Amino acid sequence: YTLVNEFPISRPPVILSPKQTRGWNDLVRIESGGGAAPTYVRHAFDGKTYRVAERVPVGEVPPEGRRLLAGELGPKVGAPLMPRE
Repeated sequence: YTLVNEFPISRPPVILSPKQTRGWNDLVRIESGGGAAPTYVRHAFDGKTYRVAERVPVGEVPPEGRRLLAGELGPKVGAPLMPRE
């Protein structure tokens, strides 16, 4: 596995979007802090890393996708990492 990005100011959940860019699923996360209103940030893969593709205010309906990181994290909680065939 290779680290392709880090998201230091995120809150759960991290959502795996059904939308894909360059064959990789987009990622959506909540970003907030420092008095700024929370926003959903969608990241698209550019071939090397995930780049910000869109920011939208957090609303009542979360973005479509699979919630990968949500709630309390621990050694028995998470998403399996599977190599692509």
